[in-house]
Amino acid sequence: MTQIPAEQQAHPTAPWPDDVTARYANLTGATVDVLTEQAHVRAVCTGCPAAEQSYPLRAPGKHTGYELRPALASAQRWAQGYAERCRALPRPA
Repeated sequence: MTQIPAEQQAHPTAPWPDDVTARYANLTGATVDVLTEQAHVRAVCTGCPAAEQSYPLRAPGKHTGYELRPALASAQRWAQGYAERCRALPRPA
């Protein structure tokens, strides 16, 4: 397994943005973030932001709001798989 240099490792105690519901570290220390937005869940790589997937929320039922769980599960699967292969460096702050 590849070791991430200490200066590139994500800081687990650093606060996440409010809309980030999950975060996966790639091979070089950038992250693939899962963001919950109004009508969809989006997964985006912070090292190469052109790499992203969007999953619409399931339409509401008669007495319920939008269903988040299926979209969130799909976005998390994509984000984890992408993070396992991505070698993009973290973008400078």
